[in-house]
Amino acid sequence: MKNFILQFFIGLTAFLFIQEIGLAQDAFCPNPFAYCNINYVPTPGRPFGMVTSNDGQWLFVGTTEDVCNANQCGAQGGVALYKVVRSNLIFEGVLLITNSAYSSDLKVTHDGKLLVVANSNFTSFIDTNLLISFLSNASSVNPVLGTINDGVTKNGTAAGSIYLNITTDDKFLFVSDENLGQITVINLQKARSNKFNQNSIVGAIPVGQSPVGIIFSADQKYLYTTSEVSLPSWGWPASEQGQGAVIVIDVNIAETNPVDSVVERVPSGINPVRLALSPMGDLLYVTVRGDNSLYVFNTTKLIYDPNRSLISKVPVGISPVGVSLIDNNKYILVANSNRFGTPPQGSLSLLNLSRVNAGYGASSLVETIPAELFPREIASTVNKKTIFVSNYDSDAVEIINSIE
Repeated sequence: MKNFILQFFIGLTAFLFIQEIGLAQDAFCPNPFAYCNINYVPTPGRPFGMVTSNDGQWLFVGTTEDVCNANQCGAQGGVALYKVVRSNLIFEGVLLITNSAYSSDLKVTHDGKLLVVANSNFTSFIDTNLLISFLSNASSVNPVLGTINDGVTKNGTAAGSIYLNITTDDKFLFVSDENLGQITVINLQKARSNKFNQNSIVGAIPVGQSPVGIIFSADQKYLYTTSEVSLPSWGWPASEQGQGAVIVIDVNIAETNPVDSVVERVPSGINPVRLALSPMGDLLYVTVRGDNSLYVFNTTKLIYDPNRSLISKVPVGISPVGVSLIDNNKYILVANSNRFGTPPQGSLSLLNLSRVNAGYGASSLVETIPAELFPREIASTVNKKTIFVSNYDSDAVEIINSIE
């Protein structure tokens, strides 16, 4: 089990973590139903993934801090804890995880008891109740239950564990390893019973270069992921070489024989990265970073008629990354990261879901919402009316409230 370091911010710093910076409504809100009640809450380091506790009372944020110990400095991953008070966030503390290169995506199991965090060189497993108690000064018990390492590359580089997802029965965990070009399958039920032993790893799904987003189909039969660049071994025609892919995986096969579980690989533009699913599960929304677009796929055709599965493209902002359905599924919000800009001044595209689904393309845009530097991931409250956006290079979580 990895050691951990608890770091609290005091005095003026603590005050700043609770302080909210309001933006003027008239400057950004031409529409009467606009999302423009916006505040920013500072984070202890660069924020990536976010997830609420199952009761909606807490927000867990994966962070990366620059930490110096003795004569050595380096990046370290952690989990910041915020209490959700109405539509605001109050900082409670941060748990730094020793030897972690960063903290990116994180998920809470469906039973609400376990927080799973992708830390690049391993995946951490944290007791949610103990974490809340620990950072609220109500307990001194170590909340970190264990870690599992997905392996290293041929040159010794970390796996690059970046994104993850958990089956609804909490029996299996899927982790995308960006540097290894694979999805690692972990028997989570076994891991929880054997103190997160390495032998809980079932195997790995080969998916191509830089897999990131992972999402299940509505019936949990399939897992969708992305690969930013296709492999020559796939034998795609010259016109499709260099594109990324949406990859369809048979979950039942993956749980026992991961290496043979890929069902289909579908060309998906330049650098597809994140995924969201329609309420009915019939459409898959994919942010395609290199095309500055949101691609919309028919999920049935992805398997049975892949050449006709792409049904529309919606232009958005520069280098889109995060994507999420919000406000009781009325809209799709896309985080335009502009991650390669100098500076990476980002924005958010608010799209009308009905128009996106009907193929209206650019006219699906309701409005462009401001963001700070490198908006990356999107989370929300249970009713999806309060939205959280991690602004990675601004060390802040953006809070957006509907004023409908």
